[in-house]
Amino acid sequence: RSVNGNSYITAANTPIGQTYGYLFRDCKIPANTGATLYFLGRPWNNSNGSVTSNTKVVFFNTAMSNSINPLGWTKWDATTDTSVITYAEFKSKNLDGTPTDVSKRVGWSKQFTVTDTVGYNIQNMFNGWNPCSVRTDFCTSPLTEIAVSNFKGVKSVANANFSWNISWAMTGITYELYKSINNKASFSLLSSSVSTNDTAINFSGVDAVPPAGSTYYYVVKAYKTGYTTTFTDTIPISSTPTINATVNSLTNFLQGSTAPSGSQTYIVSGVNLLNDITITAPANYEISTDNTSWNVNPITLAQTSGNVANTTIYVRLNATSAGNYSGNIVHQTSGAGATYTDTVSVSGVTQSTPLLTFNLLQQWKLVADSSDDAATRAVGLEVTQPTLNKLYLSNGIQVPAITAYSTTYGQAFGAKANGDGTWSTSAGGPGSTLNRTYYEQFTIKPSSGFSVRVDSFIATTAFNNTTSGIKFAVVYSKSNFTTDSASVTGGRDVTGTLAGTANGAFATPIILTNQTTGPTAFYALALNAGNGVNIGVGETLTVRLYYACGSGNPGRYAMLKDVQVKGLAPINLPVKIASYELKAVSTNQVQNTWTTTNEINVSHFNVQRSVDGKEFKTVGTLAAKGVGNYSFYDNQLPITTNPLTLYYRLQSVDKDGSKSYSEIKQLIIRDEQLAISIYPNPANNVVTISCKNAKEVFIIDYLGKEICNKKIINNQQSIINVQRFSKGIYVVKTIMNNGEIKTAKLIIE
Repeated sequence: RSVNGNSYITAANTPIGQTYGYLFRDCKIPANTGATLYFLGRPWNNSNGSVTSNTKVVFFNTAMSNSINPLGWTKWDATTDTSVITYAEFKSKNLDGTPTDVSKRVGWSKQFTVTDTVGYNIQNMFNGWNPCSVRTDFCTSPLTEIAVSNFKGVKSVANANFSWNISWAMTGITYELYKSINNKASFSLLSSSVSTNDTAINFSGVDAVPPAGSTYYYVVKAYKTGYTTTFTDTIPISSTPTINATVNSLTNFLQGSTAPSGSQTYIVSGVNLLNDITITAPANYEISTDNTSWNVNPITLAQTSGNVANTTIYVRLNATSAGNYSGNIVHQTSGAGATYTDTVSVSGVTQSTPLLTFNLLQQWKLVADSSDDAATRAVGLEVTQPTLNKLYLSNGIQVPAITAYSTTYGQAFGAKANGDGTWSTSAGGPGSTLNRTYYEQFTIKPSSGFSVRVDSFIATTAFNNTTSGIKFAVVYSKSNFTTDSASVTGGRDVTGTLAGTANGAFATPIILTNQTTGPTAFYALALNAGNGVNIGVGETLTVRLYYACGSGNPGRYAMLKDVQVKGLAPINLPVKIASYELKAVSTNQVQNTWTTTNEINVSHFNVQRSVDGKEFKTVGTLAAKGVGNYSFYDNQLPITTNPLTLYYRLQSVDKDGSKSYSEIKQLIIRDEQLAISIYPNPANNVVTISCKNAKEVFIIDYLGKEICNKKIINNQQSIINVQRFSKGIYVVKTIMNNGEIKTAKLIIE
């Protein structure tokens, strides 16, 4: 390892009652030029009062380099019981054969005498079984191979410094470092060295850095007479300007009509730069380095000594009109007579209506008990408490700091009835495989007369003191899992969007983390692909959280806190539309009729119309009168041609301003007397206009100026030459025999 730190040669798990454990005899622990020191051993399964191993490891007559920590051995943590551990050495020596200084070894380790070593032989340790008899070559050392690993180059201001390791150290290996300056078309020898002993495992070389705009490639060849020659992978050392735009998860942007979209981020960095990096966003997109200042385009990232450190770039969509927008964010720099770029693609939608606002609907903090938080529970939702099925709260004894509920650990539970935090199948748990019968269940239930939409489920959760097969999944149902069941459809954690292979669904569960100081890993999971689940009056949404853990030891508690449900605020639905009907009653009139029951605090009804079933506008309003019958005539139908398709709905507005909606009704009007016939449309030469029972036709330009009119006799068609008219959009107006006026649109190309 090239950084400071500790590591371990053994992590033994010797069963209780077993006489012998690991024996290392006549071994070599070679020199390591890295900064890490190694302990001879660290015990396993011996901590937090749970001792299922009496660890035994001994080193006899072993040559040790200075890479071994002077302490020799270490505990797992402060709770380790050292009285059951046998960590021992006998005649440890340095690589030059002199005795190792063991004066700083931990006091609970042992230095064996000759008497202590009696019994450490194959006959005793294997109870008469001779492993050498299994195969004739079992106890014969195989020929060591030449195996070079970890070849790397590190670029400094003036030099490229190379290093590599040999997996099996031996004398007489020749190492040759080669360089290519023509993109690996050919290589030339740069340096050569020969290993002089069988204990050194690290080797090195050096070269001047390539000139600006160039990249050199390097490879190591290793050989010795009687051995197979080996080559390392080829590595580059570059002075070519390079921009790296790293995108972890950039999803489609969505912007409402009243504000820019939410921002998303990616990372930009640069190396070997001769000039600054400029970042240019495409039209309708904005970029920022602080998520506050959005009026700079392009952004300039200044290079320092040829580098730009990782820089977070924020992106948002801010179009002025509805539509689909896509393009590339371009990152560019120049140098050595060339231009270097990297791009990030973006796409998004700006809609003509504001975005929906998602609210915190209900929260269970789970730090004192399982009650939901009354202060954050939305009006219109009932009080509910989660329940555990085949999962059991901590007994507070196995790990005294982790009680059933606490501010630090939240709710702690396992799969064994005694509350000791065990999950293994032998203890009655699910083990490392999710099981449909092991879960915690939450319910979201609207109060009488309310409905709600639930979009996401959020939880902070982790496991204590284990990484073995720890899994988490979320599934929901509107029938309490009797007729329907659906998994969440992915979401986010603190690092970004969850991978599809671990997105919280039952078949692709999240792999949880080990957090011994309490859970901080949170997950925001989408229901119904982010479209939400509507929970109507009298319905209940049931959410189940499934857990699994592969560890067979106690104290491996699942921890859960700050569970939240988000979505659209509950809607009060005190009014019930008993019936709602549409009827075309004349050439330019539609009648809306409806009856109500259960009107409570209703202020008025808005009649809303649409030509596409999506965008609605209010065309009339009637005051509420309690329970009764209502009728409204829409006399201003939109300009169109036959047939005319319209959509209507009722908007019920309460006295507190809350709104609810009826079902959407469709009406198709197919009557020749209701429409003007224009053919062709668009037109460029002549156009034929007809309308039954019309007596006169006019063509009006966009300024409202009448540019043509013709009398109609006996319902004859009007044929008009439009070549003399400018290209554009016109209005055709007809006056009916009864004085009624009809209009339609004409396009002249």
